Amino acid sequence: MKYLCIAFFILLSGCASTNKFVLDSKIDPEDLATLYVYRTDASFHSFNPEKPYIYLGDKVIAKLGTGQFKRVVIPAGNQRLSVRQPIMFMPGTESDSFKYSFESGKTYYLRYNFSFNDATFIGGTVAMTGTSDFHLTTKENYLARK
Repeated sequence: MKYLCIAFFILLSGCASTNKFVLDSKIDPEDLATLYVYRTDASFHSFNPEKPYIYLGDKVIAKLGTGQFKRVVIPAGNQRLSVRQPIMFMPGTESDSFKYSFESGKTYYLRYNFSFNDATFIGGTVAMTGTSDFHLTTKENYLARK
């Protein structure tokens, strides 16, 4: 049974898309928006070697460790952004998402945080649970990494 569960998780995580976002070179530079995606420096999740995957639609735009950021140029317009928590270093379940209409020529700041909720004891093992928070923020918060 143990091996069946492991095989199931490998299969499940392998089904997730890890195709990277590539900007179409035919898009007029005036039709682009800039995103700075950052992850707070939360100590709860800093010891986890797995990095969450940040998606634009169904394409990966970043994998961020605690305190890291990435600058991404995207087409302006309605876009869906999401975060997937990793399972065995592969994208797993979606933990948060939102849609937004990005305007060309503008810069946006996206904050991601995973904060501690609770510790649950299962047999002799401790399982930590947390809450994902992914949203637009201000340049000031980005610079201060708040």
